[in-house]
Amino acid sequence: MKKKLWIPIVLLIVAFIVWILMYTYPKHYKFTIQGVLYQLGEENSDFVKPDTIFVNGKMKKSIKGVRTFTGIIDIKGENIPVPEEHRQLKITLSEYGEAVLFYTYNEKGQPKHFAYGNIFINDDFSKLTILKFTKDARNLDQSGFDGRSGYIISAPAQKRDDALEITNELIHGSLKGDILK
Repeated sequence: MKKKLWIPIVLLIVAFIVWILMYTYPKHYKFTIQGVLYQLGEENSDFVKPDTIFVNGKMKKSIKGVRTFTGIIDIKGENIPVPEEHRQLKITLSEYGEAVLFYTYNEKGQPKHFAYGNIFINDDFSKLTILKFTKDARNLDQSGFDGRSGYIISAPAQKRDDALEITNELIHGSLKGDILK
């Protein structure tokens, strides 16, 4: 009788362990996605440029559901002042799928860093939005995203309306009800 009781318990434990391994096993992403670079504000509605984003890395999920991406996210034509060999990112996404594209590296023994912007990624990495940081005109040592006239890259998108819809979908948790236009 006791032997019959142990079989379902062992099967449940094995199933649970397999589920944990599948849930936390890193997923490799390598793709190029077409999007658009656009600027916020009704007065900037004509500013739209096609953009291409290349992704190559792994997304790992912890048991608690925290996602960490390790790899490269490259934006075609962007002048990122980080040497090619130091473009590897390790970003931990918030509960809203948000992280800062933050590069750290050493140059001639000196630690350096560069923040490109905030990135928002959906659960299956099929949509993303990057809110580009710009230099503060009053203090050139600081940069951030300008919500009034900031630049955004969203993908996949062909036109501004599609990109804006993706952006609002991905950052709705951070905006607390506000909608970007």
